[in-house]
Amino acid sequence: MQSILVPITNERDVSFIMDFLKRIGIKAMVIDEDVSQMKARKSMISLSRKIKKNNISDIEIIEEIKAYRKSKHDSK
Repeated sequence: MQSILVPITNERDVSFIMDFLKRIGIKAMVIDEDVSQMKARKSMISLSRKIKKNNISDIEIIEEIKAYRKSKHDSK
């Protein structure tokens, strides 16, 4: 099982990023009481692409989060 740390910039990011990771099929949990990091397991299926990716890269997840955040911001 691989893990990554996702940086959190504010408390609102926690629910946003948890929702995003859930949508692409990645289990995640907050590991810092100060809500500054989130641990995400990367061995799930990427539902957004409809393909199985067992070794999704850290950079790929960060880029997906940025794109998802931008799409949510643009839709408001």
